[in-house]
Amino acid sequence: MQIIKYQDSDEIEYAAATRVAALGFFDGVHAGHRQLLKTTLAEAKERGFAPTVVTFYSENENITPSAKRIYTTETKLRIFASLGFEQVILLDFDGVSHLAPSEFVELLFEKLNVRVAVAGYNFRFGKGARGNAETLN
Repeated sequence: MQIIKYQDSDEIEYAAATRVAALGFFDGVHAGHRQLLKTTLAEAKERGFAPTVVTFYSENENITPSAKRIYTTETKLRIFASLGFEQVILLDFDGVSHLAPSEFVELLFEKLNVRVAVAGYNFRFGKGARGNAETLN
């Protein structure tokens, strides 16, 4: 499995891959997360795209007060690999949290070459957490 660490101003070398991406913090990779991940894998297989997880990392213990770490990044990476993901893109939370929702969407679909984004109903992104799953459409 390829691991791509993306920070604020990085140029992505791997944008050539066309991706179906599961989006989220995946704090504990619980049953709901696993269903979302299975949906992503099935969609990627159907379209012939790279199954990818786009998640966040931070040097801080907890990214936000409501986002408690249950699994370490290393544990989550092992789980993603065991499920069959080809790539994981780790976004620096501090580097992308300031982006407007439209800028985050641009990052996903233009820089990271995501063609299909799969997110849970409560996925929030962008400055002030103003973006949600509907914003991705």
